[in-house]
Amino acid sequence: MGRTRGNLALLILGITFSAIGILEYGGLLVACVVCLVQGGPLPPVPVFLFLLLHGGIFGGVGLGALSARARGARKKARLMAEGVPVLAHIVEVKRDYSVRVNRQYAWRVICELEEGGTVYRFRSDRLWEYPELNNEYVAVYRDPANPRCYYVDVEGSCRPVVEL
Repeated sequence: MGRTRGNLALLILGITFSAIGILEYGGLLVACVVCLVQGGPLPPVPVFLFLLLHGGIFGGVGLGALSARARGARKKARLMAEGVPVLAHIVEVKRDYSVRVNRQYAWRVICELEEGGTVYRFRSDRLWEYPELNNEYVAVYRDPANPRCYYVDVEGSCRPVVEL
C-alpha cells in the first residue's frame, strides 16, 4: 500500500544515529583502554567530553527514533486486537503538506462517524501512495476507554493494485 516509506525512514534514521553513538562511545573506550595499557595519560578532557556528549546525543536520538517506531507498531497491533471496530464515512482524501519525503507529500484519509448526536472525525496515518479505496467507508478501531486513541485501517479498505 505504500505506508512503509515513512516507517523505513524512521528505521534508517534510528539505526544510523544509534550506530554513530555506539561508534563514538566505542572510540572513547578504545582510546581510554589503549592509554591505560600503555601507561600514558588519558585523552585530553575536551576530546573526552566531545566524544561522550556527541555519542550520547546521537545515540539518544537514534534510540528515540527506534522506540517511537516500535511504540507506533505496538499501538496499532493493540487497537486492531482489542479496539472496537466501527465503520466511518470517508469525507476526503487529501495531501498532508506537513511532511515531505523524496519531494513527495503524504496522503491522509479523513473520515467521520456520527454517534449519539456527536460527530467524531478521524485522520489516518500518512500514506505515501494515493489510496485506491473500495467504497465510501473505512474501518476505524477505537479504544473504548480513550476515544482519542484510534487506528484508521485504510489498508483493509483498499483495492489491490499491481504495478507493472
